[in-house]
Amino acid sequence: MDDAAKQFDTLEVEVEVEVFEQNTVGRRFYDIYGFQQIGSSFHKATGETILRLAKTGKNTEAAA
Repeated sequence: MDDAAKQFDTLEVEVEVEVFEQNTVGRRFYDIYGFQQIGSSFHKATGETILRLAKTGKNTEAAA
């Protein structure tokens, strides 16, 4: 995964994912790889909060 993360940083893409707020393992994983929270919503079926996370390749950050 570390090699993929390094290659991702050279791309001009943005990846968005959703993870349950209570999923501490998943949240830690995304945090390690630089995802930032961009929003949240309520998941009606489970009654839990979903966090929306995003990571942008460095080339798009530099262009912005």
